Amino acid sequence: MQVKTFTGPSTQDVLAQVKAELGSDAIILASRELNGNSRPGSNALREVSAFPEAAQTRQPCPRVGRNGTRNGHASKDTFTH
Repeated sequence: MQVKTFTGPSTQDVLAQVKAELGSDAIILASRELNGNSRPGSNALREVSAFPEAAQTRQPCPRVGRNGTRNGHASKDTFTH
């Protein structure tokens, strides 16, 4: 997983950077204010850490059928009578 960090003057600006570089399916890990001064007109910066959602990050759950079989094959935990 390749985490990238983006900074900008507002959360909206930073999220636009994330979307442009990592795509609309990017996963946001953290967001914070860097300067600690959130007053309007201040020079506060926002930081967002994100990574792209890759197809391999999603693992499908195995289907469990009748009698405890998974994808047509008996699992090790299947009991027979």
